Amino acid sequence: MRNLSKIMLACLGLFALSSCNLGFSDPNVQINTIENENTNVIQVQNELTKTIEEVSKSAVGIRVSAGNRAAIGSGVIYKAIDEDTDKTMTSETKIALCYVVTNEHVVNLDGNKQTSYRIYVGEDTYYKADLLGSDPVNDLAVLTFKCPVNTEGLQPIKGFYNEDGEETITDIAKVGSYVVAIGCPLDLDNFNYPTFGLVGKVSLNAINHSAPINPGNSGGGLFNTSGRLIGINVSKMTTITETDENGNIIEVPIDGIGEAIPVWTVRSVVEDIEASHTVIERPQLGITVTNLNATLNDEDYDKLPNNQVAGIYIQAVEPLGNGVKLNGVDEQDNKYNGLKAGDIIYKINDNIVSRSDELKYYLNDMIVGDKVTLVVYRKVVDNLDNTLDRWEIITFSGILG
Repeated sequence: MRNLSKIMLACLGLFALSSCNLGFSDPNVQINTIENENTNVIQVQNELTKTIEEVSKSAVGIRVSAGNRAAIGSGVIYKAIDEDTDKTMTSETKIALCYVVTNEHVVNLDGNKQTSYRIYVGEDTYYKADLLGSDPVNDLAVLTFKCPVNTEGLQPIKGFYNEDGEETITDIAKVGSYVVAIGCPLDLDNFNYPTFGLVGKVSLNAINHSAPINPGNSGGGLFNTSGRLIGINVSKMTTITETDENGNIIEVPIDGIGEAIPVWTVRSVVEDIEASHTVIERPQLGITVTNLNATLNDEDYDKLPNNQVAGIYIQAVEPLGNGVKLNGVDEQDNKYNGLKAGDIIYKINDNIVSRSDELKYYLNDMIVGDKVTLVVYRKVVDNLDNTLDRWEIITFSGILG
């Protein structure tokens, strides 16, 4: 019996180490499986290497200087124009005007207007660059520079303009998918330094990921494994604020969570910058808001129109802000002036909004002078007992200054 136990233990150990086959089939089957697995790993590694090599052709470093101060960042070439034909660069192009998207905080060295920009393309090669325009609210900017072109050199990132047609957010970035960040962390000596991670969260405003990024990565690209640009890295979270046992507010270190500006925002912003060649002004409503489901009591919540389960609750309205200047009308054509504290925003420009970051996204896609339309719920109170009587649905509109 002891011998049988030893045999059984030996076989169990063999299962744990190599998943042995007790059917005594051809031993080459197991060997072939290992070879195939190794081959697949090598193929994946080769594909990733090719992807990095390809997207690196559109990745650049940026050196910003003003007086005796200097800073570095990263950027991505999204467009290149033939200097002679003023059309999209081709294999015949000799000199190209390249458009680089980066972060506004990279190009803005404390607001110093006497700032100079240089694009770094590796091997100690720099090109003088000009600032085409910027968007401080969305933290994006566009630089342009001219350079000679060859078949193995710089090229715009592929797929930036979504020439294949309609797409959804999940077509671009899916939670759990692998991503690679490419930039110049810490110094231009780390030019086109790749790091890998996973997408952890996707929203209209941001793509959060685990690829390590550091100062110098700002403005650099975040790509999926097929080489498509999905965002521009902007920051990472390294601490959270907590209250200790004595009631003191302290900063607690955490593993960094990277944040990238999604490519759908990047596209919209660069179009605005190219159209204006200046600093983009984004309008504000002049309101303080919070998410509805964290504010409203159950009685009022249950009576919301349109089976509403989420929305944006207005906590306060600035006296001179855009919000008080909007004009409204309800379903009975009654007139109203301005948003009020306690109102709930349901739609902005026909887009249903459930969270404050969604409202921010749609506002940040507008420019000063645009018209905004808001569908708002306003609480009507019973004068006798001060309880909710009903919700009025009011449509507010106006020009944002």
